[in-house]
Amino acid sequence: MAGALLVACSPRLGTNDVELEYVSSTALSPGFLYAVRARLSAARLEAEVTGVGDDRIRVVLDGDRADLADRMLAKPGDLVVYRLDPAHPREPAPLIDLERTPAQLDGKRVLVAIHRAAADLLALESPDEIVAVAFLSRTIWKGRLRDCMNYEMPAIVIAAGDDVAGYKRARSLAALFDAPTLSPLSRTRRESLPTDWPLAIMCLALPLVVAIGWMFFVRRIDRARPEPWWLLLATLCLGAVGQQLAKIGELGSWSASPYLDFRSMSLDHSPAALPLSWALCTLVVGVSEEGAKLLAVWTLAFHRREFDEPVDGIVYAAAAAIRVRNTGERRILHTWPVRGRPRGPPLSRRGIGSSDDVRDLGLRARPPARLAQGAHPAVFRARGVTARCMGHGQRVCHSPCEARS
Repeated sequence: MAGALLVACSPRLGTNDVELEYVSSTALSPGFLYAVRARLSAARLEAEVTGVGDDRIRVVLDGDRADLADRMLAKPGDLVVYRLDPAHPREPAPLIDLERTPAQLDGKRVLVAIHRAAADLLALESPDEIVAVAFLSRTIWKGRLRDCMNYEMPAIVIAAGDDVAGYKRARSLAALFDAPTLSPLSRTRRESLPTDWPLAIMCLALPLVVAIGWMFFVRRIDRARPEPWWLLLATLCLGAVGQQLAKIGELGSWSASPYLDFRSMSLDHSPAALPLSWALCTLVVGVSEEGAKLLAVWTLAFHRREFDEPVDGIVYAAAAAIRVRNTGERRILHTWPVRGRPRGPPLSRRGIGSSDDVRDLGLRARPPARLAQGAHPAVFRARGVTARCMGHGQRVCHSPCEARS
């Protein structure tokens, strides 16, 4: 049981923190800290941002992500067009520094409106000029000038690719472009912080306490013949391991092909893309996570003599579902109140271990009476699992797609 919990536990907050301190060239405005948090959130960085004096800010985040945070905050955030010299490709010449406005998505393209004076200046250049568009010192597009300019709007047009993953890349670029522009910041200090044991312990203990509390409720479903605590806790721990297996399966499928990644297959978030996105969420996310719950129950409890009533399928499936749901919500807990703006949605409106998670997964000791005459029990079990996968896919499909990266 202890080994299962160790497998299911990801690195804790507070065990690898780094403190970065920056000084601003100007006095901090009232909305400056919000702009810093928004910039970091656009890069999917969770950090604690506080002001120190009139011109300094303090950023605390995981040490593995500190270099990315440094790159995100070191530059003001202007869009720069460079002229590429074939003879000196590593030394591009700045062509123009653009004042950008909020980006607009157009399928696999991102449109960034620019001032008419900047467009007139670019119009003086040859349309066949090879240029690079850079943001935060990172080249995001390279090609001919005529392919990235819309002189009528006017706007810089950045194509995110012709494949289906271009939709996902375009949304990520638009999120970066929408981040506020910052006044120049200079890092003055970088220091590794000692382990914050109270924070680390709370991030581990609080979800466990909530899970055990729900177990008291679940166990009361079968009041006549209560299930043994050791078997319920073992199923709960196996559900935690199953959550990690489901995570590996989902990430592996997303890496294998963009056609298995529902974030790419949601296309441009139009209504026409909803059926395809729902089907993919059901097949990839629903099957992996609901299958993890099914596997957690089948591995041990289903083969024990204590599993002797139809209601036992509900009890043990709920035990596995509580830990799977609790493990997933623990990742959201890491970012919700502590580390600035959250990546994901708040806790499910239905709550951890809600009624839709305690439904029977088909793991009953015997099929219902109407199926007992002819239908095989596997038909009933398959129907239960399929319904749960479709329901899980529907919830994921209606949540913000970028929250599950």
